[in-house]
Amino acid sequence: MELISDILKANMIWVFFVYGLTYFAMGLAVALESGRQSKLNLATSLPFLAAYALTHGAVEWSDMFLLISGASLGSTVMLVVRAVQQILLVLSAIFLLIFGVRLLLSTWQRHRWLARVPPALVTLWIVAAGTGWLAGSRELETWLTDVDASARHLLYFPGGILAGVGLAAQRSDGSNSSRRSMDLAYICAGVAFGINGLVAGLVVPSTGILPFSLTYDDFMAITGFPVQVLRACVGAAIAFFVLRVLRIFDLEYRQELERMSSERIRLYNELQRKEELRTRLLEKVITAQEEERKRIARELHDEASQALSALIISLESAEQALPTRIDEMRARLSSIKGLTLQTLEDIRKLIIDLRPTLLDDLGLIPALRWYTNSHVDRTGIELNFAADGFDERLPAQIETALFRVVQEAMNNIVKHSQASHGNIKLELRDSVITIIIEDNGKGFDVGRMFVPVSKGRGLGLLGMKERMSLLGGNLAIESEPGAGTRILANLPLYAFAPGERNGHNGEKRSN
Repeated sequence: MELISDILKANMIWVFFVYGLTYFAMGLAVALESGRQSKLNLATSLPFLAAYALTHGAVEWSDMFLLISGASLGSTVMLVVRAVQQILLVLSAIFLLIFGVRLLLSTWQRHRWLARVPPALVTLWIVAAGTGWLAGSRELETWLTDVDASARHLLYFPGGILAGVGLAAQRSDGSNSSRRSMDLAYICAGVAFGINGLVAGLVVPSTGILPFSLTYDDFMAITGFPVQVLRACVGAAIAFFVLRVLRIFDLEYRQELERMSSERIRLYNELQRKEELRTRLLEKVITAQEEERKRIARELHDEASQALSALIISLESAEQALPTRIDEMRARLSSIKGLTLQTLEDIRKLIIDLRPTLLDDLGLIPALRWYTNSHVDRTGIELNFAADGFDERLPAQIETALFRVVQEAMNNIVKHSQASHGNIKLELRDSVITIIIEDNGKGFDVGRMFVPVSKGRGLGLLGMKERMSLLGGNLAIESEPGAGTRILANLPLYAFAPGERNGHNGEKRSN
């Protein structure tokens, strides 16, 4: 035992070096973690733990410095180094006190009186140090030793105990293995801090003001090795378990990622559900719109058109019944008849735009061919229409949607494009319908057309895209200013059952 004691005494420089290095490394690690954003109670106390570890590491290195250079230093320099060492020791003890109290306050929020413990102990230490200074006739070096002893008793010992209890109090009731491992690290770190409070706070240098203290010499006589060796071992244990405790932030980060991932999945599923609801609602709106168009067109045809036709016949009869010499009255009746004929023609155009009867009676291709020819006669724009592969009628839903897409495209050509020529081609091949609509007009910036939709720009084009999307198809628009416009739409019929593909009970398409 004496041999081991002699070896340890001869290598105290290395003991202090390892002791200080352990705390300094722990302080750096804790300081790096203290910058994290965290909801854990420990996070707000980490800066004080880092400050404690760094300053205490400096205290131990100052002991190493005194062992290495003490013989070559003058008495004044020696006292200055000792004074700086005591300041660092007091600061490290205060940081440890604050660290422990903050941990306890974060857990035991009802015990607000704990916040008054650090200032009370610091005040008590100042009184003790001041009393020792004012008492005496002793030398400064002796007073610094008394300061060291009183700081360890009054600050370091309670600081270690409070820090140990505070760390142990951070454990949770978690049931998963990762959390249980963290709880064990909390408890072990708390025990290590408590032991450190005992060996570093109660074992002090020889002093006259605390005659019943356990001194370094007493400890050496009892155990056979310097107390600094035990402190270094306890410091290594503290560093080890504190670094394991810091893994709680990685665990929190992983759990936050899992929570965010789950939240992202939930939001995605919610978005999918709302998209499905929106799609079904849009289908119902479009269906209701088409039904309303049918109803209005039918009523205009059955009531307003017939009434106007009857009025025209009555005006013709009245005009023929008038005597030939009443030319003015005849001219008025003729003018009224002309206005009535124009009104009837406008109503017929409105009926066609609302819902052409050809679409229901003969099908998509005859309706589009007739609609194209009527635009040629009305506007003078050369529009070429071609269709291939449509041997049978399509489902009414598809025919209506495709007719509206082509109708909107032709209206854009007539109203906005300033084109002189356009091509419209429909093709059904391998159960895929392809629509190509081109014009040689002025074109436009496709990206800007859809922004912002709230001002009404691009609503027709957006409606075309929505109609194709609802049926499982797609629509692309290619255009540049001065380069005309090209619309390409594709609609696969795979999603429709064979009976639905044929539509209208397999009715043949009329030419």
